[in-house]
Order: sequence, then C-alpha cells, then structure tokens
Amino acid sequence: MLSVVQGLVVVFRSPQLEKAAKKRWRLTPNEAKVISFPGTQKSAFATEVSGPSKFLKKIEDLDCKCLVVVAPELEQLRTIADLSKDVEDQMGIILLNARIHGNKSRKARKLPPRLQEYLLKEFEPSYHVRFLESKKWPANSMIFRQICPDGQGPWIVAVQRELVGGAVVTNEVLRTDYEPTAREISEAFDRYETSDKDPSDAIVEFLRKDRDG
Repeated sequence: MLSVVQGLVVVFRSPQLEKAAKKRWRLTPNEAKVISFPGTQKSAFATEVSGPSKFLKKIEDLDCKCLVVVAPELEQLRTIADLSKDVEDQMGIILLNARIHGNKSRKARKLPPRLQEYLLKEFEPSYHVRFLESKKWPANSMIFRQICPDGQGPWIVAVQRELVGGAVVTNEVLRTDYEPTAREISEAFDRYETSDKDPSDAIVEFLRKDRDG
C-alpha cells in the first residue's frame, strides 16, 4: 500500500497513535516506516533539548526521503520547522491535519506568530477545508482549497443551503487566489445576502425562522 514512495516515514505525535496505526495498517518491511515523536521528559528543559535531537537522529537513521507528519501540535511543529530548515529540498515533508491555517482556529491561536508565518510560507496547502465558526456568518458556511492538476488552487468560500423538499445545495460565495481575511469573507457574505436568489430561498428561510422561533 505504502511501498510506492521510497524512504517514506509516517510520524505520529505520540507512541499510542503510532501503535494504533501499526496495528491497523500491518505494513510489510518494504513499506513505510511508522514512528512517533519522543515522549515528554520529566523537565520541560530536557524535553525541549533532547526531544528534537532524538527525533532528527531517528529520521537520519531511517534514511527518510519523504516524511508524513500526522496531526502535529505546537512542540512537534517546532521540531518540523527546524527539520525543514535543515534539510531544505533534500526531503519532502507533508503535514496532515496540522491546522496551521485559520486565524480563529484553536490550534492556530496557540502557535507563535513567527512559527506560524514560517509554516504558512513553507507548507502550501494542497487540500484544506474547515467550517467557518462565527455567528456573523451563515450557518453551514465553509472555506475550501484543493490544488488542481495545473498547479492552481483557489480558495473558495461557500455556504450550504436547504431547498424546499429537504435537498441541500452548496453555493459559492467567494473565490480568491489567497486565503481571504475575515473582513473579505464578511464582505462577500454581505454581497451574497443582497444578491438575486431563487424564490424558493425566501420560502426556505421563512420556514427555517418559523421552525427555530
């Protein structure tokens, strides 16, 4: 399954997740290596100093050519940033579910600005989707991005709406070449709310308010 990429290493943030993945995947020796970041030491200083060095040594020993990092948090992202600066283009690094995008996301708010700026610059999202959790925006609104075969990947803000009869459709609200700011998203929804819509939208909105009220 994972033997297509030579030198592939998948790393989880904890030994428990590593163990669960190995048990489920049952990889052969010719497939990817599955590891985890070093555990927390008794002192914060020991963790900060020895943890990254142990991890980097392990990656070197495995002759890693492509590293897939699954759901990293702050300390793991710091280590990955150091690794990225060290190996440059000699190793491919892929972040899965890193949650470094989104100014309002819980994960992103914990990242130091300089670290987040570096990660956003170095790790361009090939696939990203999240719900927009703000009371000022419509329910069931989301932001999405996926790199296309030609290398282009616009950011799309969309909202799901219910039609008469219960069917659900998704309407595009905004499309940009960069991740839009909260202000740009709000302005796009303002334009969307004042745009011409299908007459059934008004009926659905009336029924929804009547139901919620």
